[in-house]
Amino acid sequence: MSAVVNAETREASELGIGLAVGADSGGDLGIGVVPHFQSGRSVSLLAKQLEPPAKPKVREPRPPTPPSPRSAGTHEGVMIGAVLSLGLCFILTPATLLFLFMSPVVFWVMVKRRVQVEVCGVILSVILYLILAVTFPWGVGLVAGLLALALWLIAMLLRQRVDADEKRIMAVWGSTMKRWEDSVKGWDDPLKRWEEAMKRWDMLFYCPRCDHVYIPQTGHAAPSSDMAALLWQ
Repeated sequence: MSAVVNAETREASELGIGLAVGADSGGDLGIGVVPHFQSGRSVSLLAKQLEPPAKPKVREPRPPTPPSPRSAGTHEGVMIGAVLSLGLCFILTPATLLFLFMSPVVFWVMVKRRVQVEVCGVILSVILYLILAVTFPWGVGLVAGLLALALWLIAMLLRQRVDADEKRIMAVWGSTMKRWEDSVKGWDDPLKRWEEAMKRWDMLFYCPRCDHVYIPQTGHAAPSSDMAALLWQ
């Protein structure tokens, strides 16, 4: 089929010189010799009828932008900030100063080992309580331990609230994605149908005697003017 279409298509180009009429800067008309180039393409009626189907223009739909995780690092930051801020109150002692620098490392190691953030907070609070209890009188250590516990509870409640918001957001996001998937289902159907039509077009033969196109050994044939009936069946 492509051989017939190519044989019935003519492309020509011409390069030469010609006369042109123009005006100079003073406004006087004149005639000059200028080069020119022209090209053209001619297609017979038969080639027009037997051309392959045009590829449809389809644009792949883009999914909606997923929501950013709002709680990423929130509870971890609150937890470590709460414990460290309590250590800052007693930064003058070597023990609390060591705790100040070591607690981020301890916290990071525990999180990497998949220890729950709440458990990490309890462990750091107990360590700080023991340091303060040994360094200061028991009254001060008890108050500091209670403050650390209160800060841990605040951080835990904040995390639960943020996690609840995340679950609600992700539930809305899941329903949004499902609606989007349903709305774009079959967006590439025109492209798939065109690919199938191109496969049939590659199998077509043209009979100039009866002006028909056909697919050998299938019995499928149609006039050249009605080739689409074979392609889009």
